[in-house]
Amino acid sequence: MQLGQMDDAGWSAMGSEEAELREQLITKHYSRRIAELTSQLQLADSKALHFFAEVSLLLLDIYKMWCVQVADSVEIETDCLSLL
Repeated sequence: MQLGQMDDAGWSAMGSEEAELREQLITKHYSRRIAELTSQLQLADSKALHFFAEVSLLLLDIYKMWCVQVADSVEIETDCLSLL
């Protein structure tokens, strides 16, 4: 028998009420833990979505600024060519 295990004699010696109480406590503990982990997962998912949206907007702003710079440089080059 390994540490933390009960043999059949140990389970039968424990009253059925005690075993049922123990099972309820274990079930309640794991149910609370699952609810806590689910809540943490939802929070992390929400933060990730918010971060993604923010990064997407920043990328769009950078692209718009790049387009303006390209348009300005094309205009300058066109002006230089027209002077020649």
